[in-house]
Amino acid sequence: MPASLARASFRQDPNGTPMPSAFPRGGFYFEALDPMGHLRVMEVQGARGLRLEASGLSIRLPEPAGSVLVTVWGYAVRAVAYGGAGDPVAEEQSAATAQDAWLHLTAPGIERVELTEGGGEGMLVEIVAPTGC
Repeated sequence: MPASLARASFRQDPNGTPMPSAFPRGGFYFEALDPMGHLRVMEVQGARGLRLEASGLSIRLPEPAGSVLVTVWGYAVRAVAYGGAGDPVAEEQSAATAQDAWLHLTAPGIERVELTEGGGEGMLVEIVAPTGC
């Protein structure tokens, strides 16, 4: 049976939409690393996404996966993938540019991704991971 893809995107949310500090979407579970964080959908230079708090964002996958594709926008966003034991298993960082960047994390058993840095100006646009593998 072929695998399918879990996808969570913030491209269509209205600009300025406030989000709770923890919430599910598209099978993923999003949580601000600072529980007092204020997540918000923002539009900057025509790009729209979930603005990253200075403390960062944790994203739990629907199920363990061997790869995750994260689309971010601007300002050196760092993505770290974690396996079931809580150890980092893959890492990528975008360039500090005002455009979309695709971070492809690959490792067996990725369960969670953390996005940090971005100077409070980075955004998560979309995350995609295979399911049913």
